[in-house]
Amino acid sequence: MSTELEADLRAAFDAASELVTPHGDLAGRVRRAVRRRRHQSAAAVTAIIFLAAASILTGLVLTARQAATHGKTAHHVLVRLRPGQDAEAIAVSGKYLYVAAEYSGNPPYTLSAYNSATGRLIRQVNIPATPAALQAGPDNTVWLTFYPDQTAGPCGAWLLTAGLAARSSTDLACSRALQPTGPVTALTIRQNGQLETLTMPPPARPGRATMTPYAHLGRYAVTALARVGGRVAALVTNDFGNSHVVTAQRGTSFGGLPGPLVSSMAAGASSLWVTTEPGTGPSAGPLLQLSPALGPITPPAIRANPILRRAGHVWTSQTTVWVATATPGHHLVCFTDRARPGPITTIPVPAQPAALATARHTAYLTLASPRGGAAPPEVLAYHIPPACR
Repeated sequence: MSTELEADLRAAFDAASELVTPHGDLAGRVRRAVRRRRHQSAAAVTAIIFLAAASILTGLVLTARQAATHGKTAHHVLVRLRPGQDAEAIAVSGKYLYVAAEYSGNPPYTLSAYNSATGRLIRQVNIPATPAALQAGPDNTVWLTFYPDQTAGPCGAWLLTAGLAARSSTDLACSRALQPTGPVTALTIRQNGQLETLTMPPPARPGRATMTPYAHLGRYAVTALARVGGRVAALVTNDFGNSHVVTAQRGTSFGGLPGPLVSSMAAGASSLWVTTEPGTGPSAGPLLQLSPALGPITPPAIRANPILRRAGHVWTSQTTVWVATATPGHHLVCFTDRARPGPITTIPVPAQPAALATARHTAYLTLASPRGGAAPPEVLAYHIPPACR
């Protein structure tokens, strides 16, 4: 190889080697890159940990909210009665829950006022005979009727103040049915079947009660009264158990043999809801809706619902209908009654309700057979589901 060619090749190799000569700060750059990667990895791990923690926290919050929602639908025992005591009727008004009770069909008979939020007993008074109708009236008043038991006892009606501290009384009325119409007036029944307006003096004030004829319902026992569409409906029965509904003004009727028997009724916003018995076969028949003139107007959705084909008792509160049914797993259901019925909602109760009253977002009820009869009777408080408000 010539000296000139060797010199040219060496020059070419030297020039090429300059392209791969390390940068003077290569070590510092490598250390900074490693630190960047470490920071990025640490940030990524921190983000993952944060997201995982947030996910766990969200899960815990959702679980807590679900538990709270479940807690609102669950019940609690508000009042526990004494052994042998039975709640014949309940009513609620403002901060007071009222319970009329007896002891296995015998005296002593009592009317008690409890705090509707805590269940604390506020006052208890003795009743001279078997409690019958118990109603909360206007202006924080309470109405009660009572009638003789199997041994004896008077008939009568009381008008009491909210805390039961004062009352006015009369023996003119003797009825299991009463419907308040004003602060000191109520519809009730005389012993001869006459529907009359009872006017009482205000509690603890001087005066005498008076009765004014309203309408004659015939020689029937009246077990319930309701006002709907400007009319008064009465649930009546004869000695043979032929129970049906009649209106006081025009004498129209619904039910009774040979058709279905009417077992209970309650007034809605502009109609009447009734539970029926076929007369033969099952003891519970379908829930029906009637016009103020007692014409059947049951919506198809109610007629077609299998749960409401075995309805035992019905109550109403403002725009809500409550039904105790004989359908397994549906002891108590509710739905709204506005332009059309809302969805049927089941309230999980352990047995069929015997009495029910509502105030705001709480339903108070007693059970027909609490815990198989092994425990003292109780008044339970349930949170009303939003679908039934």
